Amino acid sequence: MLDLAAAVLHAAAIDAARLLRHADAACITITALAGRLVCDEGLTYRGAHRIAAQIVEAVIGRRVPFGEGEAIRAALGDRAARPAAMDAATFATTVAPGAFVARRDCPGGPPPDALDAAFDTHAAALDALRARTWVRVERHLVADRRRQAAFQSLTKA
Repeated sequence: MLDLAAAVLHAAAIDAARLLRHADAACITITALAGRLVCDEGLTYRGAHRIAAQIVEAVIGRRVPFGEGEAIRAALGDRAARPAAMDAATFATTVAPGAFVARRDCPGGPPPDALDAAFDTHAAALDALRARTWVRVERHLVADRRRQAAFQSLTKA
C-alpha cells in the first residue's frame, strides 16, 4: 500500500495557478482574517466571525476575488460602524494562501521546514515499524521451520 501511495504522489501534478484560484474562490483563509480582526481591529471573536461571514457572502455573491479585499471596508462599516484600520496590503497579506501557510510553522504545519521535520519524524517511525515487522516475519519463519521439523519427526516415528 505504501508503494502505491508513493507512486501516486510521485506521479501527481499540481496546477498551482488553478489551486490558488480555487483557494481564493473558496475564501480558505477567512479564519486567518477573523483572527486578525480580533487582534488588530479590537473586535470580539463573534463580531470578527460575523464580519468574516459577511465578507465571504459578498465575495461569493459578487464573484469578486477574495484577495482584493473590497468587501472588508463595507463589512466593517456595517458591523463596527467605523472604517477598517487594516489597509489593502495588510488584508492581501493576511488572506494570501502562501503567507497563511508560511505562518503555520508548528510541527506538522504546511511550511517546508515544518513539513520536513514532520516527514523526518514519520520516516523514523516507519523505519522502526519496518524493523519490528521484519523481526515478526523472522520469528514466524523460525516457528514455521520448527513446526515442520517437529511434524517430520512425528511422521518418521
